[in-house]
Amino acid sequence: MFEKFLEEIEISRERKTFLQYRRILQIFDGKEISIETVKEIMAMDISMNTKKQYLSTWIRALKFDGIDCSSVAKFVKNLRTQEKANISPEKDDVEHVITFIKDPKIKLAVGLMSYAGLRINEVTGIIMEDVDLKNNRFVIRQTKNHTDRVCCISPKLRKLFLYWLNSSQRQKRGVFLFNSPRGDKYSTSYFKDAVKKWCKKLGHEHLHCHAFRHYFATNFYQSSGSNIALTAKACGHKSINTTMKYIATSVSDMSSVVNKI
Repeated sequence: MFEKFLEEIEISRERKTFLQYRRILQIFDGKEISIETVKEIMAMDISMNTKKQYLSTWIRALKFDGIDCSSVAKFVKNLRTQEKANISPEKDDVEHVITFIKDPKIKLAVGLMSYAGLRINEVTGIIMEDVDLKNNRFVIRQTKNHTDRVCCISPKLRKLFLYWLNSSQRQKRGVFLFNSPRGDKYSTSYFKDAVKKWCKKLGHEHLHCHAFRHYFATNFYQSSGSNIALTAKACGHKSINTTMKYIATSVSDMSSVVNKI
């Protein structure tokens, strides 16, 4: 098995690469093309990246040799999706990033994702008039689900708001919380690139904008006593359980929970 694939690799790739592929595929000699084999690889005492490399090489070789591996490939793809969805940043990592980002604009942006669960496009679209620091809340207009959403400002997030609002870097010309030098709102790519740059600089290359929102969702859910409906409301999720219709949620409920994060 895998002869055709290895022949192609030997012809088209360097000798070192060919030997690496051959070594990996030897692991699968005599094994069934089944989900059980995938589980065996996942149970090996090796890094996750190495497991991924083994499985992707195996599936690639099977496909090249014309062997049906659709069920196995689908299972591996689902594993990757679950892994990505279930990873939540560590609190120490998030706090470290927010603490040491020197740009007050980016510091608040990360805070909004981490402590209020905003999407990056929601961060760029916040209108200054919709920020109510007196009552510790703000409104997101026309969210992804085309509805307005009220978000609560925790003590941690309030400090970041004040730090930005009192910053000499803030462009006051314009209607947004974050006005560009032209007076309009920044692009999402600007913030994504800036966040990525700071995370890398601070030694947290694995972190990105959506990871901070995931951090909020995970911690809100835990702090709320596993209240799925309240978490869905706080995150602005449209798809929720039918039981949501029968659970009373309010801004005050969210405020009491978000202050624990």
